[in-house]
Amino acid sequence: MKFDGYKVLVSFENIDEELKKEVHGNNIPKAQRKCIFCGSNTAKFNKIAHAVSETVGNKSLVSHFECDDCNEEFGKKLEDNLGKYMLPYKIITQIFGKKIN
Repeated sequence: MKFDGYKVLVSFENIDEELKKEVHGNNIPKAQRKCIFCGSNTAKFNKIAHAVSETVGNKSLVSHFECDDCNEEFGKKLEDNLGKYMLPYKIITQIFGKKIN
């Protein structure tokens, strides 16, 4: 059954086969990547960096262009505060971050 009156809101087309998650940006080898935040092309890209914070419920959209150092700094400085700020909304909508599936 086809519904012509609806627009596609989300389309997952760039799936990383290893992670089984949607990738923000092209999937290029780690040695050729450049961090979009600090600009380093010698940084490590081993951690999973979520393109939209995991604290607001994103479990599937990741970025290959956020280095491990920037990912760690954003996690320490911004994500905790964002999670606390969003807490009333997360409770109302029952959208939770990392620890609750």
